[in-house]
Amino acid sequence: MMFASSYVEEEHHFWYWASSGWLAMLLFKSRNLEDGQGPSSLLYTIALLGVLRLVRIWNQTGQKHAGEPDVARNVLPAHNVMLMAIVLASFLFASYRFFRRLSSRHSFAIAGLSIWLCLAGFTLKARFTIADAPELLIGLEPWLFVEAMKHNSLPAQLIQLLSGIGVFAFLAIFPGDWIPPGIGRESQHFLWPLHDLLTLFLMVESRMTNVPIFLLFEIQLQALRWLDLTANELTMTSILLQYASFFAFGGSNAISSIDLSNAYNGISGYNVVAVGILTFCSNWAGSIWWTSATVILLSEKGYDWSNTWLRHLSLMTAFLAFSVLSVMVACTALRTHLFIWTVFSPKYLYCMAWSLGQHLCINVILGSVLYQLGQFKSRL
Repeated sequence: MMFASSYVEEEHHFWYWASSGWLAMLLFKSRNLEDGQGPSSLLYTIALLGVLRLVRIWNQTGQKHAGEPDVARNVLPAHNVMLMAIVLASFLFASYRFFRRLSSRHSFAIAGLSIWLCLAGFTLKARFTIADAPELLIGLEPWLFVEAMKHNSLPAQLIQLLSGIGVFAFLAIFPGDWIPPGIGRESQHFLWPLHDLLTLFLMVESRMTNVPIFLLFEIQLQALRWLDLTANELTMTSILLQYASFFAFGGSNAISSIDLSNAYNGISGYNVVAVGILTFCSNWAGSIWWTSATVILLSEKGYDWSNTWLRHLSLMTAFLAFSVLSVMVACTALRTHLFIWTVFSPKYLYCMAWSLGQHLCINVILGSVLYQLGQFKSRL
């Protein structure tokens, strides 16, 4: 398929349909059907497919239907009060999760820090949006705490937010007296707060209209937990949802689709490394989120590190290697094609970003660190 320029331009359709077909197949492969829980399994699968269908129409991408109406560009800007309410709910939901998963005898302090961290993220996102897309916040500035935060520079506010995330990460990794003894020994309770912190950072680095998608991803994650999938099924699900979420956030195989609106968040001067990292995080936010979610799903199974995680990475690496080979062969065979510089060359660059950025840095390095830490904490 890589030899067809139309496929490269409309690749998102493949991942949407493949994800839909795979999620539907999970219904029939779910082991819960053997326990007579078919109706509940059906409801969770319908939730998975329904959320995926909604995510698909959030951002129109590709070439053929790029100008068609969608949620992000037509519905939400016309109802900016509803947009702000959903975005604020997303941040407050993260605050609730922090408090619920880290609460202890110091619950009051944890609650205060949680609320401050999420409001800091929300106001920072609002200030970035005013600078990038002020039409989304017309008439809402007095209600978003923006005026009260203008005395604080954006780089300073970003540093404060990252410092707060670091404090919570420390509390999750080294619970000590903060977490009751029974909770601190379970890997999922250790990884969940880190996943929530990553979600908060990715929400800040995403476009305002894409922030509600993380709530939809949370529904899918909880449904996948209930379906009780095998390790190989989780690997396949992770691959499909990583690619589908990339396109759902508005990505495509065109250089013009790279979103730079969040690439300079909190950057006061020229810094090619920081801008590059933020650019990648803002464009691959959905894929990064699903990497963290996959680590949680695999860690909760209690599988052995040397078997499960290495097999997971091996399968993902094999898939990516075949994908990279296909793109390289297509670019070589079509080097005299009319669209070599406008279609196939950008696809090759995106292929390098997927292999070096998403797979090597996120799936392999970040995923391995999180999974190994989770396994280490579970043995304490």
